[in-house]
Amino acid sequence: MKPMLSRWTLLFVVVGMVSFGCGGGDSDGDSQTGQDVTVADVADEDFSSVADVEDPGVDVLEKDVLDQDLSPADLVAEELVEELVEDVGSAAAVPFVCNNSLVAEGWNEGWSIAGKTRKFFAKLPTNTEGPIGVVFVYHGLGDSVNNFKMFFNADPNADPDFPLAIIYPQSMALMPFGGGDSGIEWSVFKNQPGDNNPDAEMFEAMLGCLNETIEVDTNRIFAFGFSAGAIMTNMLHSRYPDLVSAVVSMSGAWFNDSFTMAGVNTMGMATLNWEDISYDEAGTVLMTHGGATDTYGMMGIEVINFEQSAQYAIPFLKDAGRTVIDCVHNNGHTNHPGVPTSTIIHFFMDHSSGAVSPYAAEGKLPQWYDNSCSLK
Repeated sequence: MKPMLSRWTLLFVVVGMVSFGCGGGDSDGDSQTGQDVTVADVADEDFSSVADVEDPGVDVLEKDVLDQDLSPADLVAEELVEELVEDVGSAAAVPFVCNNSLVAEGWNEGWSIAGKTRKFFAKLPTNTEGPIGVVFVYHGLGDSVNNFKMFFNADPNADPDFPLAIIYPQSMALMPFGGGDSGIEWSVFKNQPGDNNPDAEMFEAMLGCLNETIEVDTNRIFAFGFSAGAIMTNMLHSRYPDLVSAVVSMSGAWFNDSFTMAGVNTMGMATLNWEDISYDEAGTVLMTHGGATDTYGMMGIEVINFEQSAQYAIPFLKDAGRTVIDCVHNNGHTNHPGVPTSTIIHFFMDHSSGAVSPYAAEGKLPQWYDNSCSLK
């Protein structure tokens, strides 16, 4: 989802020539592995490919780090994490009904949602006893599920004490103009109650039917995305703060922050209309951004500066009562090489809806976070 906004301007100028790719350079999409996404010589953008960095933590949950020798302070932090996570109370019921089929392992295709035929890929845990957490994973602009799940390829059975269902929706490859549904890969322009947002409706349908398939733990519903997918992830947190309270947003933006919106050059092609973020919900955001070249632009025109959006997001989220874990790198519009799959899963393991982040209570991050990450 990387090049998501990066593709924004490109789509404005060259309709149908390339897929939108938020952020990084000349690539046709927010590819994380370099597969399934071609490189188009469409613009003289001065960005590097975002397809070179693969996740070193694929299919590995580094739980072994907890078996290492820890200092007394680390042990206190670990105990505090467990106490705060357990002290959340019983989970509420999933508020969405299932009007499609039960969720199956692998591809789920032919789902009729908001007048469109949609599909998604599901990885389900072997052990489905008791409430199960779920992670929704959103790919970038011009990317695909098959490509992105090679980057974030978490094992739902890696930790028997923390089984997960992992859901990878496939986008409608939306463009910012043309009438009807519009967006940047995902329907991220509008986010208001009753707006019939097709990707919000898809999220509700997937979650409702997943809960009919397995018992979903509504205290552990998470989202993760890159670039355009990160904006989609941020939208879900803003729209369902009581359900999706802990998210991982790599090179994203918040379209309910006035400073961020003022910095986006839509070239008159779109109106950003998100409901204000709630100020009475606990939540935690792990965000990454790639420095001065974490931008998208075309022909000398900058569409969005993701690094600047990240700087705006920190006070915006803190003022809304969110805990922010800020992870900085200098590789441009790409995934953070120091935030692998294992770190993301650890982050999800440590957080529950309605609970203050145990990191905030302790005042520091656990040892498995990269040195580039700081607690805000």
